[in-house]
Amino acid sequence: MATENLHFNDNRHLINVVHSLDKLRIQQELCDIQLVADDGKVNAHRILLAVSSGYIKQMLRDEDTADLSSYRVEGVDKLSLETIIDFIYSGTINITPEQVLPIFRASNKLQISSISEACYNYLQSNVDLNNCLDIRTLASSYSCSNLIVAADKFISNNIEQVARLEAFLNLPQLRFEIYIDEDAATSGPSGEQYAAETVKWLHKNANLLNRQRNRLGESIQYLFLIENGELTDIDNLSSKQLSSLDESVRQKALQSRYRNDGLSSRPSSPTAGEKHTPEKCVNSAIAVRQLILSPQDNSIFSWHVVAVGSMQRGRCSFGVTVLNNEVYAVGGYDRLGCLNVVEKYNLASNTWLTCQPVNQRHGRIAVAASSDHVYALGGSHASHDLKSCERYDPITDSWKPFKSMRIARSCLGATVIDDQIFAIGGQNDKGTLSNVEICNIASNSWNIAKPMIAARSHLAGATTYEGLLYVCGGSDGSQPLNSVECFDPRANKWILLKEHMNHARVNVGIVNVDGWIYAIGGFDGSTFLNNIERFNPSTNRWTSIVTDNDDGMIAL
Repeated sequence: MATENLHFNDNRHLINVVHSLDKLRIQQELCDIQLVADDGKVNAHRILLAVSSGYIKQMLRDEDTADLSSYRVEGVDKLSLETIIDFIYSGTINITPEQVLPIFRASNKLQISSISEACYNYLQSNVDLNNCLDIRTLASSYSCSNLIVAADKFISNNIEQVARLEAFLNLPQLRFEIYIDEDAATSGPSGEQYAAETVKWLHKNANLLNRQRNRLGESIQYLFLIENGELTDIDNLSSKQLSSLDESVRQKALQSRYRNDGLSSRPSSPTAGEKHTPEKCVNSAIAVRQLILSPQDNSIFSWHVVAVGSMQRGRCSFGVTVLNNEVYAVGGYDRLGCLNVVEKYNLASNTWLTCQPVNQRHGRIAVAASSDHVYALGGSHASHDLKSCERYDPITDSWKPFKSMRIARSCLGATVIDDQIFAIGGQNDKGTLSNVEICNIASNSWNIAKPMIAARSHLAGATTYEGLLYVCGGSDGSQPLNSVECFDPRANKWILLKEHMNHARVNVGIVNVDGWIYAIGGFDGSTFLNNIERFNPSTNRWTSIVTDNDDGMIAL
């Protein structure tokens, strides 16, 4: 009788299985899922797509969409979708340079990180005259700092050729940041050449600029080359570095900071805390609009101007929360850079008081309140996204480090359910995030939760109602969203609501009042919105509200 076990290993078995599945797909056999692109349809096998794409896996897990046989993938063309499906079955991708940008967008949408990373590395090494403007636009949309640097470097070195491109003249917006040193003044394009190209672009876009003339302005930014070879703002220089500067240079740099209309460490959509214009820092709330709801008749809505005291420090991109009927404004940016300033507003006295500053400077930060403490989560400083957290005790007026999140993120949403803090979405150097973390305050620990169905950043729009978490709008990295997701912590699942908001909204103000969820203002990608809509969780319907307000708003 044999005593040894038979052990057999076929190293090609898994390869053969996937290869056979690919043959079935090509022959349209046993396909059980259809993905609908903007311009066509692609058939495949759902189990293979589910293990390859986080986006598709979440759709197949959701009970509202699990039984569907056809799924729409918006913002993706058929060729890109076919290419990605081919990769899922083969593990190989071979595309032309022209296809890399759309494949990068599509792979981010479908959450296939291996393709996204390959495209990212390719683009970073292959910026040229034909793609530099498209790459720069895409890099800004996804906040890819290294890609921004690569595109900016190429454009700067080839500004004369770039300025002659038809794509340059067709840009919807143009921001000039011209840095001229002694070498550039003698070897680079002359000031007259820069001026000529500027006038040419202004002439081409005169009608557009007439509608957006309030956004025109002068911005002079001084950057300093420090010992490690990096360029940095004056607010990031050490005391020793500052003292080594010529006094006239130091004064000019500081004065230019005060003149500028508001500076940010990297391009982005408007963020919580900004008001009326994307780059204006404000400390005044003299004409804040207040929505009055009639308890007798929910159809009656009116706006009243309420005189609210000004903050002591003008800023944008700060975090806001309410604790014990006091509003806390944490961090943000002003004309000098990233802030650690904290103020609180007392409604009874209509005054802002300065609190102990946070230990680390944060912009694009999320703030939440629970258990008589204020929590500051993530954000960004200079070009770095943060995962660090701090906790504020109003009794001792002190901030202490709190357990860091597992993932660095800025432009995130935050809310609290049952003494658990939810850090939702946001963005970092890998792009827009769908992942969610939950902090157990008692154990001072963060755990990865089930991700959202859609990746979202710029999430001022998060609130809770009857133990459920609602996330509204935001940006997927390329466009504003009008979709709404709901998370049930007890069932540990996200549901994509069938009823979307009537308007796509970035940095929308979301609040729960008397069983209704209100979406107030926001930014739709081109315009600050002055409209309001509200959601009835019982009927799953959004209803628009007519008000007499003429001013656009984004959430604080």
